[in-house]
Amino acid sequence: MVTARKDLLAHASHHTALCLAPGLFRPLYNGEQKTGKLDVTYRTARGGVIEFSGPEPLGAYDLRLLQVLVALAGAEGAPLPMNPETRTGTRLREGLELTEGEVYKTAWAVRCSYHRISLELGVRPGSSSTTKRIRESLERLWKVSIIVDQGGQRRGYRMLNSLETSEKKGRLSVALNPRIAAAIAGEKGQGRTFINLDEARALKSPGAAVLHQFLCGWAKAGRFNRVGCDKLLSHIWPGPKNPAAKRQQKKRLGDVLVEIAALEGWSITDEGRGMYLIRRARQKYNNPS
Repeated sequence: MVTARKDLLAHASHHTALCLAPGLFRPLYNGEQKTGKLDVTYRTARGGVIEFSGPEPLGAYDLRLLQVLVALAGAEGAPLPMNPETRTGTRLREGLELTEGEVYKTAWAVRCSYHRISLELGVRPGSSSTTKRIRESLERLWKVSIIVDQGGQRRGYRMLNSLETSEKKGRLSVALNPRIAAAIAGEKGQGRTFINLDEARALKSPGAAVLHQFLCGWAKAGRFNRVGCDKLLSHIWPGPKNPAAKRQQKKRLGDVLVEIAALEGWSITDEGRGMYLIRRARQKYNNPS
């Protein structure tokens, strides 16, 4: 059972495409973050194509950090309009690198401390190793380029459009790109997914963190959703695999599903022949004021 902390954020209103794109976030082997790269293409249900690229792959820690940034933006962040009123807002806006069609759109700014980020992630705050890991993850997210192709019209973004950090002051400022900002604000036409952060903090394995975010975006709350083993595997460990590797991953998938099924409001039934029945209860989402 998940124990909710009333002083921490309860949910993130995330962009659905970032939850559903296979391989965008995945469990990484030791050293893979420095030897691999990010190159993912996702075709949306509406016929669009989103291309993600970056010099390093994104792992479960990056996934969790982005969830926290999105949640902070929705609960405590500030709109970043075309002409900000503050000096920090102006610097962040200048760093957005928006395309011509996006320069009039509003981004979303987050200003907080490393200590606050640590608490929301559910990790021990205050240590130099924690601060270093958060900073490296922020920079990794900032390096991710996004190309959105909708009917032949292509637009470019960064995952984080602007970033300022100071380990000496223990502070950071981040601007989320307008597409993520639109999902946070609940704009019409922008798919958004509600992620329970108490659940996310309770999960311990990288595979469970990755699959939980996918299921939050894919499974219709309050309904039974049937899904095959191969689809679940493709969202945790994408790419081709030999028979031996697939058998090992199926075993690990079983452990991941047990971890998620232990969360209050989730039920996962193995129907046999590689099929699962998954139900996610409807929830009320309120972040502390």
